[in-house]
Amino acid sequence: MAQTAPLIYKMRIKNPNERGTPSANKSYIKYIAERDHVLKKDASMQNGLFGKIDGVYSTDMKTEDVQKKVYDLSRKGVTMYKAYISFKDFTAKHLELNNFEDWERYVRYHLDTIMRGYGIPADRFEYTAAIHKKLGQPHIHLVFWDKQQGVTVNFVKKGVSDDIRRKLIHDTFKNELAFYYDRSSTAFADVKTNINKFINEMQGISDSEIPEEVISDLAKTYTDILNDLPKSGRLAYAFMPKEIKDRIGAFIREISDKLPEVKSLISEYYLGNRLAAQMFDSSDTEEGKRNIDKKIRKATADLYNRLGNQIIKSMAKIRKEMQKRTQEEKQTETDTAGTVLSLVSAITRMMKDSNSHLPKGEGNTVGSHDLSASALKDLIAKKKDKGHEA
Repeated sequence: MAQTAPLIYKMRIKNPNERGTPSANKSYIKYIAERDHVLKKDASMQNGLFGKIDGVYSTDMKTEDVQKKVYDLSRKGVTMYKAYISFKDFTAKHLELNNFEDWERYVRYHLDTIMRGYGIPADRFEYTAAIHKKLGQPHIHLVFWDKQQGVTVNFVKKGVSDDIRRKLIHDTFKNELAFYYDRSSTAFADVKTNINKFINEMQGISDSEIPEEVISDLAKTYTDILNDLPKSGRLAYAFMPKEIKDRIGAFIREISDKLPEVKSLISEYYLGNRLAAQMFDSSDTEEGKRNIDKKIRKATADLYNRLGNQIIKSMAKIRKEMQKRTQEEKQTETDTAGTVLSLVSAITRMMKDSNSHLPKGEGNTVGSHDLSASALKDLIAKKKDKGHEA
């Protein structure tokens, strides 16, 4: 089902150097001021205009006076920016935009976003606005200008207005966006917790409720990746060879497929991101679909990067423990060999001392007290086998 963005913002200008621009701008003021569904501060008033002109704010503007001001400025080459902010009925109701004062407050609150977006200093920014309570599509018409404009503005890049639209949405719906972002963040945190729990269960650190065959299958994939990790360099997902990254990505999908709770949480993570994305773009337009898909791809990349790092970190810890164990075993062999050599050396000295007391010609004979090279080698080998028992 197509999803429409909750706020639509558009802005257009007419080249002030074109013939007919002053008259067109003058007519536009008449249109927004006195349209049938214009919202007035008081029913007896001529129009629904409000704004700031010549440094004075007013909610009681005369249509003819504003028309003359806009016409004269247009003839001098001053650019008239015509902006439009639209909502659905239920959105306006949700925002509690019920009367003239509510709408007026909304416009004045967001003027800073507009003046900053188009680079007009606050002390030079002037405007007139009107609210049209059109059934099904209440909206704001805003005409503004730079009263000390230096260079004539003939066009504005689409990206500038699009940035303003996004900022307006962000500021208008900050509570809703905070809810969606928190929904996504909480789901991701729970995914990490579940994966940590699984890794501990896989290593037998904690009891497991996961079926043994599932643990066995996942453990095999995990171990295969662990054994193939680079032996040097930084162990981070972003720096892994593509083949390893692909295998880790496949492992994450395998975990999701085989652990229902993880799968549910990842779906929740994506839902939060999609709902937030749909606040800014409409899924009923091709451009909107592309923008939403782009954000979902970014969310996917972030998910795999962060979970990938978590998995690699656990593997690095296991590898470190294995290396430590190997070093301890080597140290044990070294200590054992050292003990044997010390013992042999002591025995050799004792034999020499014993032979020194024998009559000449009777020492150094091959007998029960002699340690040949072969015998020494056998003794060391036996000593290694016995560890520290010597």
